[in-house]
Amino acid sequence: MRMEMCSGMQANMSEPASATESVFPEIDEMLAEVEYQRALRFVAERKSMENYRTMVDFLYAEFFGRMHNAKEEVLAFYQDRGPQLIDIVDFDEIEERQKWLVLALKHALHFQLSSRGHNWSWGWTKFRAAVLRAA
Repeated sequence: MRMEMCSGMQANMSEPASATESVFPEIDEMLAEVEYQRALRFVAERKSMENYRTMVDFLYAEFFGRMHNAKEEVLAFYQDRGPQLIDIVDFDEIEERQKWLVLALKHALHFQLSSRGHNWSWGWTKFRAAVLRAA
């Protein structure tokens, strides 16, 4: 399974590269497909994806943001000040968060496909709110 790397990736092979590494297998699988990568980039066009090592880290941190201290957890891991997600979140909570992220990627693909030929002006905040309302 190939995980897409963001442009800021600086992998050290002796240490885990991603804060979310292998925690969300469904997300890893979805983002192995180019259509989902494009869809995520589409809805996140105004976000700084390059601040993250992987698209999964980006999606997790930006979607959950302050809701679960997700962004702080990822950035702390990058700065060697925090553990990987699997070390601090129990299995049931990981499963619950993965369901939200799957829903987010499906919505991203839907928004991208339905906006062809139209001006996309939702932005990340409105996209995230639409996903949360849909659940």
